[in-house]
Amino acid sequence: MAGNFTAALDYTELATTWLGANSVTLDDLDGTVNIDLTDADDMIAGDVFVTGTDAVVMTDSFDNTVDYSLYNTTSLGGASVTLADADDTATIDLTDAGNLGGTGEAKFNGLVVLTVADEFDDNFNYAELSNAYLGANSVTLVDDDNSATIDFTDVGNLGGAGEAKFDGNVNLTLFVTDAEAATIGNNTANYTAAFLGAASVRIEGDGAITLTKTQLDNLRLAGIQFTGLDDITLSVSDADVTAIALNAGNYATGTINSASTTLDLIDNTVTLSVTQLDLLRYGPGDLQFASTDVITIAGDDADLDQVAQNSSDYGTAAIGGASVMLDGDGSVSVTQDHLLGLLDEGVTFNPNLTNGDVVTVLTGTGGVDTGDIDVAQLAARAAEYSAMAPRGMTILDDGAVNVSKNGLDALRNAGIRFSGGEAILISGASDADVGLILGAQSNYTISALGGASVTIDGDGSIGILRQVAQSMITNGLSFKDDNVTIGTINDIGVSAITSDAVNMANLTANGGTVTIDDSRNAVTITLEQATTLFNAGISFAATDALTISGQFTSTTNYAMFGALGGLSVTLNDSDDSARITQVQYDTYEGTDFTFHNSDVLTFQAVTGGENFDGTDYNIPMRVGITAGSQSSSFLFNDVDGDFAFTDGVDTFTANNIAGVLVIDNFDPVNDDDVLDLSTFDLSNLTDNNATFINTAVSEIGEGEYATVRGNYAGGTFTYNSTGTDLLALWDANPSAGDVTMVGVVLTNTTALTVGTSFIFG
Repeated sequence: MAGNFTAALDYTELATTWLGANSVTLDDLDGTVNIDLTDADDMIAGDVFVTGTDAVVMTDSFDNTVDYSLYNTTSLGGASVTLADADDTATIDLTDAGNLGGTGEAKFNGLVVLTVADEFDDNFNYAELSNAYLGANSVTLVDDDNSATIDFTDVGNLGGAGEAKFDGNVNLTLFVTDAEAATIGNNTANYTAAFLGAASVRIEGDGAITLTKTQLDNLRLAGIQFTGLDDITLSVSDADVTAIALNAGNYATGTINSASTTLDLIDNTVTLSVTQLDLLRYGPGDLQFASTDVITIAGDDADLDQVAQNSSDYGTAAIGGASVMLDGDGSVSVTQDHLLGLLDEGVTFNPNLTNGDVVTVLTGTGGVDTGDIDVAQLAARAAEYSAMAPRGMTILDDGAVNVSKNGLDALRNAGIRFSGGEAILISGASDADVGLILGAQSNYTISALGGASVTIDGDGSIGILRQVAQSMITNGLSFKDDNVTIGTINDIGVSAITSDAVNMANLTANGGTVTIDDSRNAVTITLEQATTLFNAGISFAATDALTISGQFTSTTNYAMFGALGGLSVTLNDSDDSARITQVQYDTYEGTDFTFHNSDVLTFQAVTGGENFDGTDYNIPMRVGITAGSQSSSFLFNDVDGDFAFTDGVDTFTANNIAGVLVIDNFDPVNDDDVLDLSTFDLSNLTDNNATFINTAVSEIGEGEYATVRGNYAGGTFTYNSTGTDLLALWDANPSAGDVTMVGVVLTNTTALTVGTSFIFG
């Protein structure tokens, strides 16, 4: 059927049923069939089709109530179906849009201002919302809840020339891959809210997005944020990090709305100041570093002290990274508690052997000096501390430090030294420890350990060889208060100890003793050596029989011989004639020493009222009585009045019994003891009984002497009694013209031989 077909016709009358035709095809003489929606519905209902060469133009008011799937070349025929809105404005939904613009589908005439209102997501092909595809003058998208998530392909079909864009109210989320995020960052102009017609634009990845600083800057400046669900990693250079630190707030998680923001160094290393790091991590930035990055914090002592005081803020747990290293000016001082904090946080120091940091460990807590270093704690983790400061670590203590051998070994093996002022005490050293220390002394010197001195605290009693003792002196080692026994095997060893007696004595202190123990159990030394050892406080073992040779006189310090110890002390006078004073005798009688049996011992009496015991020294005894050292005066009682000494009758009584000088066990026969009165210049009489007796005063004559046998036990000496004692009487004042009759009692002796056992002139 040919003609001019317009909306003025009633197309129900062209239906096949109306016309009784098998089919009805319209062929417009102008090539265009102009109808409205009602006409189109009638044509479809009546099986009326437009010839395939004609264009169908439908003019009406179009909206989302129209079922656009009904109007196409299949249902209406014709070469094309074009929609002409009566007022050139139409609002449709995505379902409608899905039935427009495709092959054989209707599309608008290019004049309509089209609005597509619906819930938008990434399940629609936004290329099919373009002006050209839908035949619109413009396409505006209106989201029902003003929130839409689309993908990178979708956003590529929005906002451009001839492309749809949103109405300015939607909060748009772009779901992207890393590469797509980078693309957006490199060309943000096509992804801004203004370009896409959005109220805001956010990017969301699969939980992690990696960008460069430039890309993030572009996004940030374009107002494009993240959804808060992604961990953002910035691949950056050192220069980028410096720039970020200056404006850390611009990269904060709150600013860019990230779950976290991590800086990943391109070369995996970065050097920052404390200030820069604070801005990044603890200031407005709240940024961390990638787990592969080595972070160096450079600064002076004050800067690094800040790090040390707040170590938990600068470890990898706080700022990320593979490791954190401090780089000072070559020498860094840190209190022990701060150092421990750094160690626990994995913070290390610059290991460079040329310009790295030597760390000094100070006493104290919180940067304040509070006393001793806890050396045991340092020793327990010495290997870790050594790895922490490869260029070296030094302990600076207030003075004394106590450390076990094992602890000291750990410190030394780790290269941790003391600063030089510490008195190092190796505490709790067992015998085995002491043996190991003394067997490797070079490991325990101040050269090896530092410090000012090294002292060993053993278990109380230490035995060492003389050579070991000398090595200890050479190496500056000593014991705290242990009793030290030095073993010798010959006189050379004893002489060596004596030659260095002061240093040997200083091998121990605080009440500890030094004892020589000779394997021969017999030692001979000179008086000079004995004096040296005594002055040094060194003695001999209880098994050593000690012989001391020299000249022993009344000026000799006999007190030292008892202090020298030993099994016994024998004094061997070099000229076989030793001298000892009465006071010395009284002090040391029978206790500290004896004289050699080749010596003759001269006792020098000083005052009366003394007792000498000739058996105490087991050698010949020479008792010298001098002026001013007489015994008590004796009074003669001529009982029978015969003016002579009468056996068993006459008596001699001391005027002061307490002042009598008594020589016990005097033995001129067997021991060659001698009573020497030569200083008085007495008469050389041979018959003691013929000695002149002054009848008036009952005394011996001027310058004479007598010996009287008797018994002294009762206090009164009776001449020639049954007793076994002897009283030697003499004039103690022979040149004064008068007589002072004094005497000395010799017990267990009844006779003296003039010139050999009784020397009087």
